[in-house]
Amino acid sequence: MDKVKPSTVSICVDTEFCNDGPLTLQVAVFYKDDLIDKRIFVNKMEKTPLLEEQSLLFEKIYSIPVDFIEFGDETTVLHPYVTSLIQNRIPEAINDKKIVKAFLYFYYSPKDIEYAFGFNNIKDFFCKYKPKGRSPYILQRRAMTGRYPIKKNSECDFKINYYLKDLYGWSQGKLDKLATSVNVNMDSKTLLDDYKADMRNPLHSMTEIFFKYAIDDAEVLYKIVKNKIYLFDRIKELLDELRDLITTKFHTTFEKLDNISKYLEDTVVFKIDNIISDISGLKDHIDQKLDTTKNDIIRNSNFNKDELLVPIASIQADTASLLVEVTYILRLALLNLP
Repeated sequence: MDKVKPSTVSICVDTEFCNDGPLTLQVAVFYKDDLIDKRIFVNKMEKTPLLEEQSLLFEKIYSIPVDFIEFGDETTVLHPYVTSLIQNRIPEAINDKKIVKAFLYFYYSPKDIEYAFGFNNIKDFFCKYKPKGRSPYILQRRAMTGRYPIKKNSECDFKINYYLKDLYGWSQGKLDKLATSVNVNMDSKTLLDDYKADMRNPLHSMTEIFFKYAIDDAEVLYKIVKNKIYLFDRIKELLDELRDLITTKFHTTFEKLDNISKYLEDTVVFKIDNIISDISGLKDHIDQKLDTTKNDIIRNSNFNKDELLVPIASIQADTASLLVEVTYILRLALLNLP
C-alpha cells in the first residue's frame, strides 16, 4: 500500500499584550480539519497566586490548558510546543524527508510572530523583497508573508517549515468584520472593548472572560480560512458553469457561423476565464460584453438584426440565475481578493 502523503499542519496564533510586553500567546492547532490542541501561554511575569488559581479553574471548565512560560527576544515559545505536539499526537505529519509543512495563520499584528518565535530569532529574516529560490524570508507589505524554517536539533529529528499566512491581506479591516463576511460568528469579540488600552486589567480581574476572548481569537482564524476557501471554490464553480453555458449557447445558436463562434471564444470566453481578477464587477462586465458582442456582430456582419437579438436575449436570460447566485455570494462574503 502506498504511504499516505502527510497533510499540512495548520497553526493559528494570537497574542494579547500591553505597552511593556506580551501577556499571552494563544494557539490552536489543526490537522486534516481536526482540532488537535488549543492552549494559552501566559507570560510568567504575570503569575500571581490568584491568576494561577483562576487559570486552573478555567482549564478544568473548558479543557483548555493554560501554561505559564517565559517570553523574551531570545525565547521561542511556539516551536517547542508544536514540536512536542507533532511528535506525540500527529507523527504522520512528518514526511519521508523528515520535514513538516506548517501554515501559520494570524491577523495583522507582527507581534504575534515576534512573541511566538522571539524577535532576535527572526529579525534577520525581515526583508523588503522576496528572495529568489527557497531562502527563508519574512515580507511585510499589505500583509505579512514568508517562510521561516527551524532545522533539526538534538531535541527534534525533523525540520518544520512555517509558512506565514496573515489574514489581514484578505480584509484590511477588523477581524470580526472579516469573520462576519464569511459567516463566522465571533460572539466574544466585543467583550473586552473597554479594556483595549490596558489588557492587563482583565487578565487579572476577569480571567475567565479574558481567556475565552483570547482563545476565540486564535481558533476563529481557521474557521475563517475554511469558509473563505469554500466561497472561492464555489465562485470558481459558478464561473466555470457560466463560461460553459455561454460557450454552449453561442456555439449552439451560431454553430454554422464559424467566424462569429471564433469571435465569441476570443472575446467573451477569454474574459470570463480571467474575470476572477476583477470579480466584483462580474455582472456588469458580462452584460456589457454581451451588448458589445451583439453590436459588433450586427455592425460587422450581413445577418439580419432580428435574427441576432433573440439568441443574445436568450443568453442574457439563461445567465441571469447564475449571475444572481454569484452576486449574492460576493455580497455575502464582501470579498477582497489577496
